[in-house]
Amino acid sequence: MKKLLWSIFLLSLLFVFKSPIVLADPTDHSGFTIAINDEWIDSSNLSVEIRRGVTYLPVRFFSNILQADVQWKAKERLVEIKKGKKLLIIDPDNKQFYHNGIKEDIEVIWKNNQVYTSSRVIAEALDYDVSYIKEGPIVRIKNSTSKLSDQEFLRKYQEMTGQQNDDSFSRNATKEINLVQTSTNKYSKIAYLTFDDGPNKSTSKILEILNHYEAKATFFMLAGNVQHEQDVVNRMIEDGHSLGSHGVTHSKEKFYHSINSILNELNSSRGTIKKVTEIDSFLMRVPYGSYPHMTPSYRAAVSDAGYVMWDWNVDSEDWKYPNNSTKIIELTISQIKKLEEQEKAPVILFHDKEQTIQSLPTVIEYLQEHGYVLKAITTQDQPVQFRQ
Repeated sequence: MKKLLWSIFLLSLLFVFKSPIVLADPTDHSGFTIAINDEWIDSSNLSVEIRRGVTYLPVRFFSNILQADVQWKAKERLVEIKKGKKLLIIDPDNKQFYHNGIKEDIEVIWKNNQVYTSSRVIAEALDYDVSYIKEGPIVRIKNSTSKLSDQEFLRKYQEMTGQQNDDSFSRNATKEINLVQTSTNKYSKIAYLTFDDGPNKSTSKILEILNHYEAKATFFMLAGNVQHEQDVVNRMIEDGHSLGSHGVTHSKEKFYHSINSILNELNSSRGTIKKVTEIDSFLMRVPYGSYPHMTPSYRAAVSDAGYVMWDWNVDSEDWKYPNNSTKIIELTISQIKKLEEQEKAPVILFHDKEQTIQSLPTVIEYLQEHGYVLKAITTQDQPVQFRQ
């Protein structure tokens, strides 16, 4: 594997793009490890660019790692990336990206006569995920064939390189891996209760219910509501719950208008949470879920800015049934049962609503009776995300 990737890297040096564009004050970062699924290569000599929190890699190098064919169309001044039936086109001069019938803006850097762009944009267009493990640092590219979580991969990497890391990330990762893999322990099953759009007048009662059952949850909150309900938000912290950003406007048109509008809303929400609680949380959930609104470039932008995006795999639809808690309970538990058959952890979407208050105790009791521990989300947990 090392020899193959090293050969690809050498070939990437031959991939020359001619451009008059020169970017001032380049910031070069080396020492990265590039990982493909559960394999890794020491890429300490690889030239990496990090600008405003975004990681850029050479297009040819990165695409070849994903076993894609890359060609520079000199006449058209376009980069073509082909893998199977997929065709991706980068127009570096106009900073445009074409894939799957979609045209998007894309950030491009010219360096050493090579085109650099966000590794995540290319990977996700080719049906891969990219995660950044800062303790490596490791840029990890993975698809469904990957068997290790990021925490497990970090441990494997440290064992292979002889590195020791005693920070809280490593300690927590080890604890969580043991928790999940101990099948004889009744707490080996984890469920996540999540609440959107608050806090509001219903949130205090929700916190009382959670406290009664010794259950932890995660609240994805709107900036204005955080400002208005500061005591409630601080109580969340005192009770051991997790906080995340949900934006400002909750408007599809305003939130998804551009990369800047998304980041501005998330930064505003996060900043308000930090001001109120002194907790700087990078957990986030976008309004209405990430599909189909979060394009690959949008996903790349929020991830490269440090955010960890969560969707859900159980929808209580509590917003739809204001006077029917029985329906909410039935819908929620039926989805949990299906996930249990697949051995998947339920991530349950609720909202801070009166009907949720009526439904929540029964759902919690069902989960606890079936051996689930109700856990607050952390940035080290593998997020559940909708696929494009």
